[in-house]
Amino acid sequence: MTHTDDFILEHKLKYVKSFLSDNALYDNCVFESRDIAKIDKLMTIKTLDGFWDRVRGFTKNVYSDHSIRRWQGLAELREIQLDLQQNYADYLNQLWVQELANGGL
Repeated sequence: MTHTDDFILEHKLKYVKSFLSDNALYDNCVFESRDIAKIDKLMTIKTLDGFWDRVRGFTKNVYSDHSIRRWQGLAELREIQLDLQQNYADYLNQLWVQELANGGL
């Protein structure tokens, strides 16, 4: 594996680790002050079971196209975050196997 490949793998792992923290959505995804309230509600969801049903409950009275798009984007990121938190070890193993298949390590 070349120096560049090591660099890329290292940054992939750092990105995944940084996204696992509960503050990641606040740090990276707040573009409007109203996003904070949306993220607060999404952070109450702790598992993927019934995730989209809970999100639908949060958005049942939302009619603005702009707000619906923001909810959808933030909810998708929260879903990815929860999936990574639950499957972090599996993800690291996949990266390891991928690097071995590419002739690295």
